[in-house]
Amino acid sequence: MKYFLLMILSIFILTSICFAVGGNGKVKLSEDIDISVKLKIKQDGSGSITLTNKSKTMQTTHHPFFSRNSLAFIVSDKLGNIVKPIGLAKVDPKFNTINLPVMKSSNFKFKTLSFITGTAQFGYKLKNNETYHIVAIYRPAGIKGPGFCSREQTVKIKE
Repeated sequence: MKYFLLMILSIFILTSICFAVGGNGKVKLSEDIDISVKLKIKQDGSGSITLTNKSKTMQTTHHPFFSRNSLAFIVSDKLGNIVKPIGLAKVDPKFNTINLPVMKSSNFKFKTLSFITGTAQFGYKLKNNETYHIVAIYRPAGIKGPGFCSREQTVKIKE
């Protein structure tokens, strides 16, 4: 019985290790994919992203906040210098998709400018009374697919 429990525990640990990295599932995008990305930033650094499917077919895409390499924020200061993102945590998100119907919009709110790369969550520590220029890049199929950018948003942080 002791060896049986040890064997079950070993199998559980090995499968956890083997499947710990790799939650970046594949989605099949149509050839005519065209997604509009609108970014709105509030003075406290929170905001929303609105994704509009301008393609002729419904698209099943990566969720912008809960899938690897599907969203990134590029932040520059008032002089145009790129602000380096800060590593926040090591993460292993499950693969999540969303459906974007033709000519319909989906809105996603966020509290901070954080995003997930392969296995890490990054974000920005924005300083009070500083002005920033921010662009969102959305990749509906992750790192191996096309990317769509928002227009640059300028915000002066007020906490």
